[in-house]
Amino acid sequence: MAKVYIVGAGPGDKGLISVKGMDAIKKADAIVYDRLVDENILLYAKDGCQMIYVGKQPHKHTMKQEEINQVLVELGQKNMDVVRLKGGDPYVFGRGSEEIEALVDAGVDFELVPGVTSAIGGLAYAGIPVTSRNMSSAFHVITGNGKNSTDVDVDWELLARAKGTLIFLMGVANISTIVDRLVSNGKAPNTPAAFVSWATWYDQKTYVTDLRSAVETVEKEAIKAPSIFVVGDVVNLREKLSYIEDRPLHSKTIALTRDTRQALKWLPKIEERGARTLILPSIKIEPSHVDLYPDAEKPIFAGYDCLTFTSPNGVKYFMQAMKDSYLDIRSLASIKIACLGHGTLDELMSYGVQPDILTFESNGGSLSEAIAGYYEHMLLTGETRRTAKKIKKVILAGSNLSGENLKEGLKKHRIKLDLLEVYTNKPNVDQYPIIKDKIGSTRIDYMVFASPSSFYSISDLVKEDKDGSLGQRLSDIKSVAIGKTTARAMLDMGYEPTIVSDEPSIDRILDLIEEDINKEDK
Repeated sequence: MAKVYIVGAGPGDKGLISVKGMDAIKKADAIVYDRLVDENILLYAKDGCQMIYVGKQPHKHTMKQEEINQVLVELGQKNMDVVRLKGGDPYVFGRGSEEIEALVDAGVDFELVPGVTSAIGGLAYAGIPVTSRNMSSAFHVITGNGKNSTDVDVDWELLARAKGTLIFLMGVANISTIVDRLVSNGKAPNTPAAFVSWATWYDQKTYVTDLRSAVETVEKEAIKAPSIFVVGDVVNLREKLSYIEDRPLHSKTIALTRDTRQALKWLPKIEERGARTLILPSIKIEPSHVDLYPDAEKPIFAGYDCLTFTSPNGVKYFMQAMKDSYLDIRSLASIKIACLGHGTLDELMSYGVQPDILTFESNGGSLSEAIAGYYEHMLLTGETRRTAKKIKKVILAGSNLSGENLKEGLKKHRIKLDLLEVYTNKPNVDQYPIIKDKIGSTRIDYMVFASPSSFYSISDLVKEDKDGSLGQRLSDIKSVAIGKTTARAMLDMGYEPTIVSDEPSIDRILDLIEEDINKEDK
């Protein structure tokens, strides 16, 4: 039955959303989301899901709360599965109860999915536990922003005397009032305190101070919302317990210019090292729905000596074509399998297929040499000239853009290459305006090009930009080519990549980015 799900997305890190919350996102027909929600969460929604942004910045609201309530009611009355995605937990200063009241009054079915509040999760990411056996056995969460903005309506005398940890959300604008009321009511001025700005986000920053110096810290460091203000002895544990801000790529933004589904596979690796991932889907990958039985007798690859894969997409869509043709891996028993790259190998092995020929160098030249040298390799491993078979005909499962470099390399060895187009790789023109806006409005440290086609699409965007601002913006961003083929395509158009990976894997790319950062720091 359709309903409106009020979902807490957590304080920022998309990995903190609950399994139930993510399940709701995946089936939603519409998602109404806030500013403090990582937009990469939205990439897990199904195709065609309606996205409605209702973000609120201090003193600048996209929609008033009453209007948001009305949007939820109207969507809920259309028999749709709707997700209202809110930062933190909906019931911790999130106005979730107001939205649910509106749904109840309108007779709309709802379900609440709690989230991790920044008051606990945000401080944990800063290495500050809200309780600790020898320091604090209680914690108090207080809004630092009352109904009238400057009016923080709490019992200050009681709060100043309270034992435990004091946590103020949305309190930066009223920090002078908060500090003054606490100290004037007896809180020790030297009580440890800290601000955690953009808690759990890629650019989280923590400022340790004490109650006496808190106002000065805000002014000196220009601390803005969203920030958590915490007061209590538990702040002293940060030195031992913090780790998030020490990750090698902390505060960096890495843009991926590949198809969204492929980019999502790289997200965990990038985020594990502390960077933010900005997905710029400059290309669109779609299956070609190829017929593997064009003559209704033998599969199209039956007359070849070697079946070759140079990308995970090639494997994925070839295997889909096999399934559609009622074939399985037994059909590949008499043909050699060649594979390029770690990602392609991982995809191939997920289907239980081990390649006969494997190279990790990120160019078609290395693969052509490996294929051409396979006969001699077999002789060295004990095969006889009678049983070892030379490879003369190769079929490449790839896209409409695949195979030119491999074809040139194999031609030198008098080996014929044919392309089996199992998917198409096209410029994602529908996304061009969004990509242009993201490049222009986001601080990007590194932009990764995973194929020549992804670079060509971004290059087309630059050509279409009349005032030249996009080209200037790109010149300030360090570029990363996944391999020599992509680097050559970039150089041919007068664009020299900062980094050229010697291995087509995200792990190697991130290693090289780290090396580049460390080189700058010296």
